[in-house]
Amino acid sequence: MKTITKIIPHACIILSTMLIVFYVVDRFNTAMAFIDNKITKTLILVLGILSVLTSVMLIAFQRRASWQQVKKQSECNASKHQEESPFYKELDDEDS
Repeated sequence: MKTITKIIPHACIILSTMLIVFYVVDRFNTAMAFIDNKITKTLILVLGILSVLTSVMLIAFQRRASWQQVKKQSECNASKHQEESPFYKELDDEDS
């Protein structure tokens, strides 16, 4: 799974660059018909699918990082709350 998440963004960059080149070449030489080509339409479809996958992966990674940060903060706040709580101080004093 990690290799797929590394490959997909690179594939998006390559396909996007190819389509930009095809567009520019098609503007200068319309006889080549890069944009009206069946292969180009397939490339656009593949680029769209890869872009959606990349977006979903990015959202998932950001949410996971956000949840981990919230969990870490709540653990820090819980330990800080225990240290400041008079109940825990009383228990510590009784044990001594």
